[in-house]
Amino acid sequence: MLLRNQRIIVSLTALGCAAIIAVLIGWASVPVQPPALAPPSRSAFDARTAMADTRWFATNHLHRVTGSPGARRAADALAAAFTALGYRVERYPFEMWLGGRRVRGADVVAVWPGAMPESIAILAHADAPTTSPQAAADDAAGIGVLLELARVMRDAPHRRTLIFAATDAEEWGMIGARELAHRLRDQGVAAAISIDDVKAGDALGLELTCSGQSGGYAPLWLRELLVAAGAANGTPVSQPSGLQEWIDRALEVSLQDQGPLLRAGIPAVNVLTIPADRAAARARYHTPADVFRGFEPRTFAMVGGTVERAIAALDAMPANQAIPARGAGGAGAFLIRPGRYVPALAMRSALLLALVPFALAALLALRNLTGSAQPSRWLHLLAPGIWVIPPYLCVLTLYALTAANVLPRYELYPATPRDPFLYHVSPTVAVPLAAVLVAAIVAVAWTRRRLPLGRSSFATRKTALYVWIFAAMAVALAVNAYGAWLMLGVLLLTALLVVRPAGPGGRGVNALLLLAAPAPFAALAYLFAQEIYLGWRISWYLVLQAAYGAWSPLAVGLALLAVALWAQALWTFVVRGRIRA
Repeated sequence: MLLRNQRIIVSLTALGCAAIIAVLIGWASVPVQPPALAPPSRSAFDARTAMADTRWFATNHLHRVTGSPGARRAADALAAAFTALGYRVERYPFEMWLGGRRVRGADVVAVWPGAMPESIAILAHADAPTTSPQAAADDAAGIGVLLELARVMRDAPHRRTLIFAATDAEEWGMIGARELAHRLRDQGVAAAISIDDVKAGDALGLELTCSGQSGGYAPLWLRELLVAAGAANGTPVSQPSGLQEWIDRALEVSLQDQGPLLRAGIPAVNVLTIPADRAAARARYHTPADVFRGFEPRTFAMVGGTVERAIAALDAMPANQAIPARGAGGAGAFLIRPGRYVPALAMRSALLLALVPFALAALLALRNLTGSAQPSRWLHLLAPGIWVIPPYLCVLTLYALTAANVLPRYELYPATPRDPFLYHVSPTVAVPLAAVLVAAIVAVAWTRRRLPLGRSSFATRKTALYVWIFAAMAVALAVNAYGAWLMLGVLLLTALLVVRPAGPGGRGVNALLLLAAPAPFAALAYLFAQEIYLGWRISWYLVLQAAYGAWSPLAVGLALLAVALWAQALWTFVVRGRIRA
């Protein structure tokens, strides 16, 4: 593929780029400037009142699944509670797909006008999964905190408009928050704080979740403000940094209501508790065991007191300065470790610079191939793309089955974790998908045998696969640079390093390289499967996410292309017989 002198040039380029990236990150990284908060005063938040509101909501409003009578009764009760506190109450209705049916949901939004045009929004979701009648921790407790914060902030002096929103359909892809974001986007929202999953039992502290839904990330200035508010409240607050932030930015999948707001450009973050007994919290998650039992006032005081101080700090910001300079502490700033971050421009430059040696290798390899006397070189170059057709036809069939409601439709996310729907693959879906895949593979194999490809050399096959993988990487980099390097970086390096499989040794080296390529994806899928109790069914869950649009068609297409190219590389450089030099 590459001549000896070309390999030397690419290697030296890679070393040079690595050195520049190291210097760039080291030079550009700066210490985080903690926000200046007013001296902490005594918190007015009453944890026991919040617990009483949680008990009332969890035990008196069961089965709050979006579109159900229980959800409507819960919305009526929340509207009455906010009205009793003196707020102007509005309802934002919407329609969505849930289990193959169109249902109606509604956000309950309480507004207290302020003198300044900007507003501050606090959210907690009122809906519940199908598998937990009370859904006490997730998220009746969040509603309890929301109601107490509404009482506290009503009586506190404030300049900005306060918005307290009990959102619907969070469990199905944050649909209520998505509808709310559409309405708030043009209203000058300074920031939004979501409260989700106030777990029973003692808490070690609070944790921030910062991912946007298919775009966006919580700005660093808002994250640091919550950390400082926690410190003023005597509460430790952790936030993603380093590898965890990289993964968050790569996946762009939100599990809480901050996600759609971030996608809409609204600075937002979610607050949840870190349980002292993680095993017990996981055992209760989305089960009938999630009832009002074992809650601690101290845990509610952690959440309520911290958010109360964060609201006060946001309200104290000067007019039109609630959103600091994005280059300094905006959504693009990457926290490489607690207390130190890299500005957005420097991080983007480093991610692009890392592609330079791979681009050089692709150009040199392509030059070698097109400069040869092989008449069918262009067909050889296009050949890897033929095998992308079967999975693409398969996913088009999946979209068609979903549009026809043969696969019961959901609005964005599949059924919630522990829902029986996730544990059963319907034959009416599996059989058509399998039939299309097999038929397409047979048709492609038949067509490929009739193309004048002949017995191509190792260099030709390697060049063709590498150029395709590089092209996929380049497109992915333009879509999401963090995701591109996390999911395709090892595959790109593997395609460059594979050797001619002249014997068992060469095949063994290629096998090790190629088996390492999907390791990041496999590790993330395994961890996610453990988190939502799906095990091997995580593959079916990912198919459902593709069907319902949690992944964009472009992301799905890139993923299928990567899988098809990886499978071809495995077959060509490991499984098949000797390839001539």
